[in-house]
Amino acid sequence: MSRAETLPLERVALPPPTDILSGPLTIIPATTGPGAVLALMTQALASGIPVESIREIAALYREEQDRAAAREFASALAEFQANVAAVPRTSTATIVSEQKGTKFSYKYAELDQIAETVGKDLHPLGFSFAWDTEMTEKVMIVTCTLFHRNGHSKSAKFPCPVDSASRMNVQQQHAAALTYAKRQSLVQVLGLVMTEPDPDGMQGVGTIGPHQESLLAALLDEVGADKIKFLRWLGVESLSAVRESDYPRAINALEQKRKS
Repeated sequence: MSRAETLPLERVALPPPTDILSGPLTIIPATTGPGAVLALMTQALASGIPVESIREIAALYREEQDRAAAREFASALAEFQANVAAVPRTSTATIVSEQKGTKFSYKYAELDQIAETVGKDLHPLGFSFAWDTEMTEKVMIVTCTLFHRNGHSKSAKFPCPVDSASRMNVQQQHAAALTYAKRQSLVQVLGLVMTEPDPDGMQGVGTIGPHQESLLAALLDEVGADKIKFLRWLGVESLSAVRESDYPRAINALEQKRKS
């Protein structure tokens, strides 16, 4: 028997693999999605790949993160719209024209009433919202941005002319325009349903308005849904005939088709 066969093998302690930037290298198992990109970036750094290539990998990672955040945002918004109650218009505004001496009135939901209605369903899903305002000549443009805790956001703009013909001072005119634009931009970004109050408590029996109709039409085209089958499912002949009470589940169904 030779010497090599009789001597025990020596155990050599090898140092852990190192990262050229941060020392010991953590080996991340390859997965799908962002995890795979992160593992690839780690391996690229350890292998001395050129900086430009690492930048491309980092950009790919950010894109995947953004797509994942957008999917989570859409899913949470669909859940919110499926559960939130329709907001009743319980307040009345009367506008008096100083030039023509005429007046008209309309019913609406106060901003705090909208916030109270949506808050209990909105905030547990990780949503919050804020407004930005800019002034262009005599038009106030308010942008409502809906934020999600994962970093994704969506915005809706509403331009509102400042009514200089009403019997209000300048400050009141701007405040009225700001409040109105805040309400409308919030309703728009959330896809809310507004209803007339019903004495029997049966809210949402009316039909959707032009804005909701446009949103449904755009979403139908975007997800490639069959409009005829969609209308038949809702039991109506046109989008303008969609009931307010059915609007949330209609939006939810189209969002679910987007993910399928």
